[in-house]
Order: sequence, then C-alpha cells, then structure tokens
Amino acid sequence: MNFAEGGVKIFHFKKEIAFHCSCHTFATTVLLTNDVPMETTMELLGHTDIRTTQIYGKIVQKKISKDMELLRAKMAQDASQLQQISTSP
Repeated sequence: MNFAEGGVKIFHFKKEIAFHCSCHTFATTVLLTNDVPMETTMELLGHTDIRTTQIYGKIVQKKISKDMELLRAKMAQDASQLQQISTSP
C-alpha cells in the first residue's frame, strides 16, 4: 500500500488520490514544514533535479508569508481592542 492508498483508506475519501497529489502533500505538509532539508526531500520524492523539489519549497514559503500576514492582522486587531478596553471609563 502506498501513501495515497493509505490516506484513502484512513480518511475514507470517496475518490482516489493521484500519486502525484499525495507526493505533493507529503512534501509540503510533512517534510518541508517540519524542516526536512530540501536535499532529503528530493531523494525521498525520487527527483533527479533539485529545481523540481524547490517548487514545493516555494509553495511552503507562500503559505508562511500568508500565515504571517494573518497573524499580523490579528495582533493589530487584538492590540486595538486592548487599547479600547484600557481607555474606556
């Protein structure tokens, strides 16, 4: 049983997951977000060119940037609410 087949059985998906899709998910959500080096990820995915694997790294970086923007917005909102509370009579 490969990674995709296991996920289909565990999570009771109605559709089959393409092998490429499961590799992409594994690379971005398991390996790169947990600081596994790009070279190790390349080997595990069976890529022969690091540039192919770096595509996944760009996706992870975009997610990090988006998440940081959401965090900044939330922190600004929280700070504003705290300021209103502290200045109210």
